[in-house]
Amino acid sequence: RRRPAPPPPGAPARPGMPVVSRGGMLGKLQEQQQRYGATKEPLDAATGESKAAANPDEDDVSVKKVLRFALPALAIFLANPAMSFIDTAFVGWGSSVELAALNPASLLTGTAVFLLSFLPRATTGLVSRALAKSEGGNAAAKQETRVALSAALWIGSAMGLGLTLGGRALLGALQVPAELYAPAMAYVRIVGALTPATIICSVAQAGVLATQASGAAARSVIIATIFNFCGDLLFCQWPLQKGIAGAALATAIASVVACTLQLRALGSKNLLPDKSILRPPGLQEALPLLKYAGPLSVIVLTRVAGYSFASAAAVKLGTTKLAAHQVLNTLFIFFACFGEPFSQCGQAMLPKFYDRGQNGDVAAAQRAKDLFGNIFRAGATGAVGLAAAAAMAVYFGGSLVTSDAAVLAAMREACPALAVTLVALILAVCVDGAMVAAQDFGWIIRNNCFACGMQAGILVLTQKWGWGLNGIWAAFFCRLAFYTAASLRRLYSPKGGLGKMSAIVDAANAEAPPAAGQQPAAAAAA
Repeated sequence: RRRPAPPPPGAPARPGMPVVSRGGMLGKLQEQQQRYGATKEPLDAATGESKAAANPDEDDVSVKKVLRFALPALAIFLANPAMSFIDTAFVGWGSSVELAALNPASLLTGTAVFLLSFLPRATTGLVSRALAKSEGGNAAAKQETRVALSAALWIGSAMGLGLTLGGRALLGALQVPAELYAPAMAYVRIVGALTPATIICSVAQAGVLATQASGAAARSVIIATIFNFCGDLLFCQWPLQKGIAGAALATAIASVVACTLQLRALGSKNLLPDKSILRPPGLQEALPLLKYAGPLSVIVLTRVAGYSFASAAAVKLGTTKLAAHQVLNTLFIFFACFGEPFSQCGQAMLPKFYDRGQNGDVAAAQRAKDLFGNIFRAGATGAVGLAAAAAMAVYFGGSLVTSDAAVLAAMREACPALAVTLVALILAVCVDGAMVAAQDFGWIIRNNCFACGMQAGILVLTQKWGWGLNGIWAAFFCRLAFYTAASLRRLYSPKGGLGKMSAIVDAANAEAPPAAGQQPAAAAAA
């Protein structure tokens, strides 16, 4: 039936017909526009409404939304340690010599991938920012994806070629015993040749995460892990019994499967580039990526330096404490994976609020503040639980790793320092994601370099004072605590990302004080 025509302006409402006000998110948005002027929030072309009103979940910044992103993403970051453990178990059942060779071989291939980890991190930021544009967002996101995939192909190919041809020289630099050269090189050649697929997979995965579809990315990784397990069972044990070479082949197959599935997930989000990735990107095309690449490379190198300082200090403590440090460090790296989803959440979700806030959208500025607060609270809560789990693993599970009473005693002595360092790391990762999303790269570089130097200086002092393993973890804790505190201060300063958002909200509230009994529009929109 046709809707009756509305009464003319000023006419009283018809008897029996209630006056309906336009409430909900759209009404609040209109109220905000009347009070502060029109915001820059993009509108839906079909309805003329704001995209936030058309899709309220898009601007949801609650803890529930954070966990809905972080929990599936956790599977992604736990997959690599899981596959390494699977390879280690199957190779160890076959030969202790090949098990010993797996350590330096996996160190080479893993370090090569870790050094290129700036590519996926840059991809997440670039694609999420492009998607937030009101006009041409999808085309811009496709272009950023094409540049990142092309860079991954060419840089990954160069890295794989270097591993294949120079693997023997690199093993020599690590002072690997001669009897381990042959099995180690078998692993390096096979896995190194598939380095391009591994890097392309990580970049495609980052593009999927930028759309906040962490579930799709996690499914691809879980399927690849199942392929890795089945491949190890087939190639390492019965019926082929190829040992370390079989483990390398299983890892290579899993990498190809993961790469294919992540590219397919990227296509389902309409982000597969229209142009071929075989053509290297030009300088102008690569400039946004290079803007991320330099600072993120410095971050990676300072992290490698920090772990190297700790390992070098542990070597000087003797065999027993070195063995204890190896177990503690392995536990630390494993539990650190639980913090990475919070960083990815900030990098994927904050950029659009930063950009819209800087364009005058008061509600988006408030959402940016609320989102980071929820990420930080969720990370802090998780950090306490992870520290407790790590302590229990040391006290009650240490005997599963070693039966040496001296090693167990050294592990338990350093356990409290390990736990507080893990809490500091999770908090640092949460702040790091917000800093990268704000593109405050100059500060990130200076802060990381200073914190790394601080760790080295404290290590020298703790060795002189004879603090042993506690000194190593105390130096690491001081580095992370300083980085977190300094970054939080910068983040909320007038030059920081959230400081700018606070200034926008405060200015809007100062310009238009709310009426009696009425909330500020920014708070109402949030």
